[in-house]
Amino acid sequence: MSAWLGIAVEAANSPREAVQDAAIVSLATNSRSTVLDAGWISPGALVISITSGQLPQELVARSRVIVSWKEEVLDGESPRQPYTTMIAAGTWSGDKIAGELGEVILGRIPARSSDGETVLFESVGMPAMDSSATAWAYRWAVEQQAGLPFSLG
Repeated sequence: MSAWLGIAVEAANSPREAVQDAAIVSLATNSRSTVLDAGWISPGALVISITSGQLPQELVARSRVIVSWKEEVLDGESPRQPYTTMIAAGTWSGDKIAGELGEVILGRIPARSSDGETVLFESVGMPAMDSSATAWAYRWAVEQQAGLPFSLG
């Protein structure tokens, strides 16, 4: 991968090693259960989730949550976890969603409200939104000088 991408790519021996101290964490596994511990995520990280059930409740509770589409996260065909469980338990509510990706892209709301704030982007099954979110996350990372610019072209 390093040669193909032209950037350093390192294999990780564990999920913790893969995400600890990372500025951007993308959860894209086939697991339907929690795949990381909230304590592994650094303050200020951008966490992108595309599969229901992989996020620990503690991470959701302490993050600024941006979603691709509120209605799908809150009222979609399939219950979106851990949100559904947290709402049922009274530990979280849909009112805590800071906004939708479109609102961030249009500049209607900030992606982050303070330095060091962890941002969680919940991308709900829309490939066009996944691509848009990835492009947005990359541009944000370049602006924040997090990581290295690269091109796949």
